[in-house]
Amino acid sequence: TSYVILVIVLVPLVIIHSLQNGFTKSDQGTLIAGGFVLLAVPISIWQITQHIVHYTKPSLQKHIIRILWMVPIYALNAWIGLEFPEQSIYMDSLRECYEAYVIYNFMKYLLNYLNEDQDLEAVLETKPQVNHLF
Repeated sequence: TSYVILVIVLVPLVIIHSLQNGFTKSDQGTLIAGGFVLLAVPISIWQITQHIVHYTKPSLQKHIIRILWMVPIYALNAWIGLEFPEQSIYMDSLRECYEAYVIYNFMKYLLNYLNEDQDLEAVLETKPQVNHLF
């Protein structure tokens, strides 16, 4: 409910501000990007919340939650970069650090998924060697 109230208050304020100061191409980009941010962030937060509520496989879901946080971080980073281009280098640096962290978590997720039912190393040792083309 607080999200709906925030959207109902902020969207008209941004539109009024844009109309009073002259509606430029930058304002159009900011409004369009803001609209997509307003769509992407709640969906992602809902998915994260559902994983927290139904936390049945912690070894996998903790990595999924960390990966899902990429959507709001990227969306807000892009919108802030449009709104405040001078400060976007700082936000981009933080986003790049989080991206590296997500790649690490994706790798950990894959390893945990593959090791979930069996010992992956023991299973791979029983498989025959694959011949390569070159």
